[in-house]
Amino acid sequence: MIRISLLLGIPVVSLLLGQTVVSRGTVRQGGTVPWITEAAPMTIARTGLYNGKTASAVNIAGKRISGWNSTNILGDCSAYLDTTQDANNSVDGGTTYYIRSSSVNDTAAGTGAQTVRVVSLNTAGVQQVATWSMDGTTAVSLGSGYRYFEWAEVATIGTANGFSLGNITISNVTGAPLVNEIFELIPVASNHSLSARYMVPSDSTAYLTSWQGSATGGATQDTRLIATVFADNRAISPGVFHYQGIMFIQNATNFYIPLDRLTIPANAEIKFASISSAAGAANDLNCEFDMLLVKN
Repeated sequence: MIRISLLLGIPVVSLLLGQTVVSRGTVRQGGTVPWITEAAPMTIARTGLYNGKTASAVNIAGKRISGWNSTNILGDCSAYLDTTQDANNSVDGGTTYYIRSSSVNDTAAGTGAQTVRVVSLNTAGVQQVATWSMDGTTAVSLGSGYRYFEWAEVATIGTANGFSLGNITISNVTGAPLVNEIFELIPVASNHSLSARYMVPSDSTAYLTSWQGSATGGATQDTRLIATVFADNRAISPGVFHYQGIMFIQNATNFYIPLDRLTIPANAEIKFASISSAAGAANDLNCEFDMLLVKN
């Protein structure tokens, strides 16, 4: 099936093969994965510009892999959360944060992750990027002055096939952190954090283009894409999350939903959450959303 639509005023042709696809309330059945050609992201990828403004296509991926602590309230889709906690931890600008690994081999000269690139917002909401050398199980100070951690990813590696050899955490303690002390996690044997949440930098506007998810392990998932944005005028609603999308999925199924470039203003937060039908570990949810980020 071919779908023709508009993306920020530019014609888009999408060939949908597979998954359940929802567009403007219509559910369409197909095969396994969508093959989508989008003119605006391609233009941005080639030029780094959209209508003369600096722009980028951003994908945010997350995963709930250690269980849920409730079957009747929304739980955030982040890899560091488990059966003891439902929501992501909030960053405080006056707190000092640390990065460490659970493996002694994730060091500057080790066989695992040697350096980690951290993308964050400072207290003014401006995006900043820094690369930090790992020191195994010894915590490395990242300093303070943070408003939000967007993501973290391995920048250089030893001989471990491109992956970390331990769980790499950003936390507010120097020792092995508890869940309520973690603010980002690169899981062992991976190279990117998996927290499906994002805050729009203070100098930009985001346009949501799609979200998708899949459930494994036995539980059904009542998923939500939520953001601190009012539905009528797309203005920021500080501290109050509103639904941008809702999808219920059975175990061992997945979905993909194109969005009509929903505007998310500067300083608003977006995240993926779900109500799981079972709270125990192994009821996994893979979750992600895509957006165009344009400088104001």
